[in-house]
Amino acid sequence: RKHGHNLYQYTGSETGVSQGYRVVQGALESSTVNTISEMVEMIKATRAVESNLQMVTMQDGTLDRLINGFGRPS
Repeated sequence: RKHGHNLYQYTGSETGVSQGYRVVQGALESSTVNTISEMVEMIKATRAVESNLQMVTMQDGTLDRLINGFGRPS
């Protein structure tokens, strides 16, 4: 229920205490992400973007030649 100033108060009966955990002082939490595979995926995405950009540039050049060359006397 609302408690005021953007705060809420828990009014349920369960305490929400978890079982089977352990607190280790001075330990660092490790990441759940595999950095090498994520870096490979980023490189793949970058190459795909570069490839698409190159295709857009080629299409733009083709349309430029068509528009500027159309109607000119030979």
